[in-house]
Amino acid sequence: MLPDLEIMVPPGVPVGPRWLLEEIADRKAVDVVSTYALTKEACVAAGRRGYDPESLLAALERICEGELPGNVRLVVRDWFRTIGKASVESAVLLRIGDEKLTSLIERDPRAQSMLAEKIGPRVYRILPERADDVGRWIAEFGYSTDRAADSPALPAGKKETAGDLRAKAPAAGTAAKPAEAAIGGGSGGGWALRRHELGYYEQDPLLPDETELFPGVDGIPASWLSKPAAYHPSTRRKLIERAIAWRTALRIGSGQAGRIFVPETLDGDEGGWRVSGTVRPDGPFGASDSPGTEGKLTLTADEFGEMMIVLPGKP
Repeated sequence: MLPDLEIMVPPGVPVGPRWLLEEIADRKAVDVVSTYALTKEACVAAGRRGYDPESLLAALERICEGELPGNVRLVVRDWFRTIGKASVESAVLLRIGDEKLTSLIERDPRAQSMLAEKIGPRVYRILPERADDVGRWIAEFGYSTDRAADSPALPAGKKETAGDLRAKAPAAGTAAKPAEAAIGGGSGGGWALRRHELGYYEQDPLLPDETELFPGVDGIPASWLSKPAAYHPSTRRKLIERAIAWRTALRIGSGQAGRIFVPETLDGDEGGWRVSGTVRPDGPFGASDSPGTEGKLTLTADEFGEMMIVLPGKP
């Protein structure tokens, strides 16, 4: 590790140290010699993974197999002085609008077991996994619970969410209905989540046509795309150049003997050239002449027989 907080990783470093670096440093470049940098942002991320300044420095020493530059310790400890000192959390709140219900909550041990803390007059933070239980408990006393209009629905079992439940006193002469009063109960629930509705998205009415996908396709002879044929070496080269430019394949041969060849590179000039590519698994030029295997192949101009360009979706 360098004094400027850059970490150089030479070849041969095993996976373990590299894994640690991914947890505590920012990857800058992956090459023969990879480069990482120790930054404050990386320390913040490491802190969320449970690292403190001493455990992070110990990890760096294990990776470097030696003492760290003195300024590294000072910088890391200084950064961690302000890391993890504040947090933003989602919470499910219960707001009570009735003094009698507030008194019941304060006295009932079962209700207390479902609350995380009291954060204000008649306002409680609920354990997220017990939100449904709170609604049912309130319903037993004839009260109903409403979710605030600006609060998202609470999926069952969700532990980290935001919500705001409001308890209302029962109307005169009505009996409690626990099943209907429970959180999320009653009619009108509809979809729990609406932000993924397809109606929010516009369908693209325009699909690219053949001329956009394969520029110049309307200017080549139709026979190049219709059936395999024998061509002069200079014409063969043009077919191969087109196939490489369009990133498509060639059919070499006709009938049952025809095979698919995907050209990748073309070397040489008009006086003598060769093309390298891949033969599909059903081709006759599999690796080590083994039928049914995909293999690399290099062909010269004279080794091509009948040929044609094969476009996707074309027979």
